[in-house]
Amino acid sequence: MIENFKLYDNPEKVHDQLIKTLSNNEKGYVFAVNTNILVYCHKDKNYRKIIENSILNVCDGINVSRINNISNKPKVNVLTGPDLFEFLIQKDYKQFFLGGEKKVIEGLKKNKHVAKLHNNDNMFYSPPYLDVEDFNYKEIGNLINSTFADIIWVGLGAPKQEIFTHRLLPHLNKGVVIAVGAAFNFFSGIDEYKRAPIIMRKYHLEWLFRSFQEPRKIIKRQLKCLIYLPIIIFQEIINK
Repeated sequence: MIENFKLYDNPEKVHDQLIKTLSNNEKGYVFAVNTNILVYCHKDKNYRKIIENSILNVCDGINVSRINNISNKPKVNVLTGPDLFEFLIQKDYKQFFLGGEKKVIEGLKKNKHVAKLHNNDNMFYSPPYLDVEDFNYKEIGNLINSTFADIIWVGLGAPKQEIFTHRLLPHLNKGVVIAVGAAFNFFSGIDEYKRAPIIMRKYHLEWLFRSFQEPRKIIKRQLKCLIYLPIIIFQEIINK
């Protein structure tokens, strides 16, 4: 399974691929693959095809790195979605931000890197809370097309944001859509969404920090991953 995910761990190389796509007037999407996404891929073949059809994916988690490295070459390290987000919002592209509560979007506008992009209010969209089937993708696509955005960030949480991105892409004229989960929250400046300290990130314990912020959501996710991880690892070893 994981050998088809085109995992990257270097932001500069991700940037090179984005440049190539945009220069050729092509479009596509990028996902930050964590253990939660691996579990959904294991359970749903259609969802897995969405992940496999990306331009590339980034290795957003130590367990994803370990599973890849026992079954594939070349080996990859971790590059989280928020780290890729921080790297690319410092680049001079037209960037559109879709997702998050209104207070998160308002906080994101004040982020020092986002503010330097000179984006106007049309570059930010906090969608209504709907099932993924119920969005008006044509209307959202028209809104994004009107801004001529190069990079479209989507922060709706997995698996919703990956399915949303896949359904949105046919309605876009150009651009690369990147789904980054909780990155909007982390960079909004809102205290309740602070990112884990650097030392915890260094030792891959960001999940533990987030468990205290959102215990119901994160602990449930971690328990689910504990159940499915051994199965996924076994399958990857067999495939190797």
